[in-house]
Amino acid sequence: MARPVWSGFIRLSLVSVPVKAFTAEAPEGRDFAFHQLHKACHSRIRYRKVCPIHGEVDNSEIVTAYEYAKGKYVEFDPGDKPKASLNGEKGIVIENFVGTSEIDPLKFEGSSYYLLPDGEAGEQPYALLCQAMLEEKRWALAEAVLWRKERLILLRPEGKLLTMSLLRYAAQLKSVDDFADEAPAVKAKAQELRLARRLIAESSVDRVDWAHYQDDFRKRMSATINEKVAADEVVESESDGEPGPVINLIDALKRSVASTKRRGGEHTIRLPNAASKHKKPKAVKRKSPSRKRKAS
Repeated sequence: MARPVWSGFIRLSLVSVPVKAFTAEAPEGRDFAFHQLHKACHSRIRYRKVCPIHGEVDNSEIVTAYEYAKGKYVEFDPGDKPKASLNGEKGIVIENFVGTSEIDPLKFEGSSYYLLPDGEAGEQPYALLCQAMLEEKRWALAEAVLWRKERLILLRPEGKLLTMSLLRYAAQLKSVDDFADEAPAVKAKAQELRLARRLIAESSVDRVDWAHYQDDFRKRMSATINEKVAADEVVESESDGEPGPVINLIDALKRSVASTKRRGGEHTIRLPNAASKHKKPKAVKRKSPSRKRKAS
């Protein structure tokens, strides 16, 4: 099995489920990576960091800055940037459960993951959460700090597994109202509308067969590459955290439901104040991957 890209926990009120995340993207589904070569010697073209006044500069001479106005910047030292934090929580904190049709596809950021229980202790609460969401036909909206950024997350059950998809915050999307004036003002004619609806009805299916849709471009590109290799059209370059503890599941569920009732039957389930009495689980600390650039 592939290595997890993240490990932590899902928190639902007082229930903590240790999980690990695996990317849902298949390696063969990634785009082809092309490189630029010098035609004369087939060496890789490198991109150097250049100052228009002083020429090429070393990484040690470069600072991070934000352009707040045209040509005006504020510099940031490594310690100046505020750290992402959600009330001290380091896991995926479920905020709400929503209907499966409530999420606008525009909200999806594009990155999705499979979540699996991290260890035997997490299997029971993981299976319980997944089955309950399936039977209630509900998805979970959650927030978490992932890869040093605060993220909005959608948790969905897929069979016996939970999936995690990253969502965009409202401020990251343009409103449909911004384009309202550009929408056509014409109205469809009755006969045209009947024919269009009939066409939609006859082309509709109850279940999508995703295997029917194939990336033909990828197939053609792979075939072209293989043909070039077979024809010896090849050139060579001349240069060279610990998961959160699981408290008693039944006890946690009863106390969570009781605290929700005390708040008047709200549909939003948030961490009660009593949760602070329990020791917060520690997230697994992982070293960030090295960002050193290859020598030019």
